[in-house]
Amino acid sequence: MKNEKMNSVRRRAEQLWVELSVQFMRALGITTRTIWISAPLCNGDAPSDIAVRAPLRVPLSNRLDYIQRWSPQYDHWLPILMRIVGAASPDETIIDIGANVGDTVIAGRLAGCEAHMVGIEASPLFAGLFKENIKRNEHLSGTTNLVEALVIGRSKHVKFEMHRGGTGKTEARAQPTESEISIDRPLAGAATLTVKTVCLDDLQIKKCSLLKIDTDGFDAHILDGGMDWIATARPIVWAEAEVTSLETVALWRNVLEAIHSRKYEKVMVFDNEGALCFSGRFDQTAIAMAVDLIDYSYREMQNFLATRRLKKPVHYFDIALFPASRVALWEEFDRHVRKSDLVGNEVTSTTKAAAGSAVLCWSPAAKLWKSLYPHFGIQVR
Repeated sequence: MKNEKMNSVRRRAEQLWVELSVQFMRALGITTRTIWISAPLCNGDAPSDIAVRAPLRVPLSNRLDYIQRWSPQYDHWLPILMRIVGAASPDETIIDIGANVGDTVIAGRLAGCEAHMVGIEASPLFAGLFKENIKRNEHLSGTTNLVEALVIGRSKHVKFEMHRGGTGKTEARAQPTESEISIDRPLAGAATLTVKTVCLDDLQIKKCSLLKIDTDGFDAHILDGGMDWIATARPIVWAEAEVTSLETVALWRNVLEAIHSRKYEKVMVFDNEGALCFSGRFDQTAIAMAVDLIDYSYREMQNFLATRRLKKPVHYFDIALFPASRVALWEEFDRHVRKSDLVGNEVTSTTKAAAGSAVLCWSPAAKLWKSLYPHFGIQVR
């Protein structure tokens, strides 16, 4: 308990120092900085918990280095999956929607993924830094292309804005709207820009092994509008379930149902710090649990914004969905996650839920699961 309190104090002190440093650099007119991001080193086919690092140019407000230092599982699992997928399907493309400054692409390269990658980013600020970071790390194996566009769903009218989120991180958000153009509002208050919009079909990528989406709340809309492409390409889907309305919670239920009907058989759900909530069969029980978690995160985040309490709740979940044709990759990835030293002694026993879903769950999601799903018989050590 004493160590936990000391770690909490250290974390608060470092956070305060980072904030003061950012404010000082901003006063000097500095807008970007260089950080070092880490990814797990892969020896042959076995990813280890030894981290390798690469430099990354980011907006001044980006906190990725700080988050990785205090949450070792944050952004840890996706690079491993990219390595596994790239090795199994070297002739297929990995698509990164919401590529930001290229952190996911660089992390995947560090982990050993050599597959062709396509990053899609609508923000001119992020796209410029993406190009710079790819060039700075061009010694890493693999080819990467950038598409400067906004991926849309069913709605052709999307409002696209850049702002600083609650964590201080610079974000680009898209939301359906009734306006007739897509707009970009830069942080500095520059003139409004029109951005190119595309849908998944427009990309003309027929062979895709992994579709990663991280668009700060717009992921469900993109998936909803790309179901025909998903049914044809049948990639592994890794999406961030962050919601800002109950309508989006309902949309996620519809999206998961639709993907399930397209013969996707396995699912893994991680919280926003990288802790695995459950992994197993993608059936109606798994869909219900995933939607409950998404709804829970929405309501907790609304309470947090209303009360401004110090401890921020889990505000999104990463959902990985595996089609029947790629179940072997789920088995390999699931095995690596279970064996990771990051899990330590907190791995729970594998149990079966009411409908037969294999569930794996550990701290810090353990208390959440105990409260949400006592009727599923999930046992936590």
